[in-house]
Amino acid sequence: MREGFFKILNRNPLLFIFGSILISRIIFACIHPADNFTLFGDSYRYDILSDRILSGDYNLDFTAFIIAPGYPYIVAFFKLAFDSYWMTALTGFQFFLISLSGIYLFKITTLLFNRLSTSWVSVLLYIFYPFTLYYNFTFTQETCFQGFFIIFLYYFLLSIKNQSKRLIVLAACLYSICFLIKSHILLFSPFIALYYILRNDQRLAGIKQACLFASICLIATIPNGINNYKTHGVYTISSYGTSIFFHNGNSQQYYDYLFTQTKEESKGYLGFIFNKDYEYDHYGKINRLGHKEKNKIHQQLAFNWLIENPKKAFQLKAYSIWAFFRPGLSKKFYSFPIWILGIISSGPIFLLAFFSIYRNIKADRKNHLWMIFLICSVFIFYVLFMAQNRFRTITLDPFYLVYASESLIYLYLNYLSTKHNDTIS
Repeated sequence: MREGFFKILNRNPLLFIFGSILISRIIFACIHPADNFTLFGDSYRYDILSDRILSGDYNLDFTAFIIAPGYPYIVAFFKLAFDSYWMTALTGFQFFLISLSGIYLFKITTLLFNRLSTSWVSVLLYIFYPFTLYYNFTFTQETCFQGFFIIFLYYFLLSIKNQSKRLIVLAACLYSICFLIKSHILLFSPFIALYYILRNDQRLAGIKQACLFASICLIATIPNGINNYKTHGVYTISSYGTSIFFHNGNSQQYYDYLFTQTKEESKGYLGFIFNKDYEYDHYGKINRLGHKEKNKIHQQLAFNWLIENPKKAFQLKAYSIWAFFRPGLSKKFYSFPIWILGIISSGPIFLLAFFSIYRNIKADRKNHLWMIFLICSVFIFYVLFMAQNRFRTITLDPFYLVYASESLIYLYLNYLSTKHNDTIS
């Protein structure tokens, strides 16, 4: 491939990547009508919890869940350090982190494919892909999680390539930050251990690497775990409330939210897990109970509903599978122009990514099996719990961009080769 344009970029690539992503995020934040809070109701939750931390109360109970500690403490730090300028400083930090993650996405692509043109295409896609732009100025967990997760994944893959204990320790520390920010990624944990074992020719050495990684992660849970054990009687790895979240995605309320209610009617559906005065038949106001007790009841309610409503349960799971592979957003909950933009922007990315993943797994399974494992972990989340686009967006989409970029360069090189052969003939 003729790489004259890419040679210019390669003179100072990291600064260009960082600056381009930073500028794109600043421009998007300036032209978008929303502020730091209005895109997600969760933002107000972290504002409340960070104030609670600064007052000396480290109880992160928010009725349905004990919230993962990472992001509330990040917000609290910026409030403490920057006082009335904390929102500007926190936005700047999130822009910095996501810009830094672009450098690591470039490094991941280079590590996987060893072709600079592919790496540059992945970064260009990352700059303009709307679903990675959307969260960056919003005060929710998503941006910090995505930034740290991309950085973690680079050092995770590098630790396997170099068989380095130092890199395993660094990767484990970064992964700990990730699951302390957003706990859904814990579903990836067994796959991480399995990948360390499979990628080492000596199985015992691979098991030792997995144990080292796991030990560091467990150590990272101790402060928050002990705090929640003292406060609520439960030791938490990250957040707490898996059974309630399971009930959230396996309930009549969620079924109605998806299939029978209008967009307006569905707005208050989460009251059955967040409202302390919500009355359950035969159980009463269970949301007033301690976390251990109410999680047990919510789990039983979910299982009861699944057993009593097999057709509806099947419909929910079928929807989750469809939503996992569906590009873009749900037509029900977004305006037609936004829905179309989602299809146009992500549809080709998904197709190109799956094409690349298939070819690379077929040609070099060991080096790309991690991507199958990551896809499986998010797929399990969708099917077991519920379909939520933002979980897929922050966890999988950046790496779909990596593989889509490989497909684009592959197809372009094949086009050049075919054109060259036609010219000769």
